[in-house]
Amino acid sequence: CDGAFSAVRANIARISRLSVSVEYIDHGYKELSLPAAVGGGYAMPPEALHIWPGSEVMLIALPNSDGSFTCTLFGDFDLLEALDTAEKVTDFFAQTWPDTILLMPNLAEEYLANPNAALSTVRCSPWHLGANLLLLGDAAHGVVPFYGQGMNCAMEDCLLLDDELNTADDDWAVALPAFYAARKPATDCLAQLAIDNYEEMRDKTVSTLFQLKGRLHAAVHALVSSS
Repeated sequence: CDGAFSAVRANIARISRLSVSVEYIDHGYKELSLPAAVGGGYAMPPEALHIWPGSEVMLIALPNSDGSFTCTLFGDFDLLEALDTAEKVTDFFAQTWPDTILLMPNLAEEYLANPNAALSTVRCSPWHLGANLLLLGDAAHGVVPFYGQGMNCAMEDCLLLDDELNTADDDWAVALPAFYAARKPATDCLAQLAIDNYEEMRDKTVSTLFQLKGRLHAAVHALVSSS
């Protein structure tokens, strides 16, 4: 369980017929910040995921306990790399999301200082080496972050592995292949859902129809929950 760039996985691949694929998406990301409001507190409502969509680009913000937000800009690497001066950064944000300029006073400085990072989907088969080693979490099935379930998926691995060990009376030679066979279809599905949700978050959240659909979904959920 040592992450998407697992050293354990690399060593298993050297001594067994482990198939591994690491697929990078075309877009990368850069982390930025949105500080707490003057005098303390949040500059935006903290109980929500904030999304600024754009054409082939997206900015999101998630709240921190100190009143600040961690922001992430997702976009094509050509765009991320082209914004190589403070003036270009400020002009791009002012034209694309003008409300962010006052909210992010350190924008240009942070943008130029922080690296561009890549996003990938990791798949491998099988996840175990006999009854001796087992890959879990991102080491076995790394996903891009747009479905918000990567950590939950890793913790679910642990619960389901425990179930398989109980079923197999702690016989690892039986439990590990059974766990892999039962679990891999779900993690493959999550990987695709994460890719699909990025396209939805980036391109569709500005659509009136999409927003109406979201409100209808929330209304139906509230109605069903109260009945």
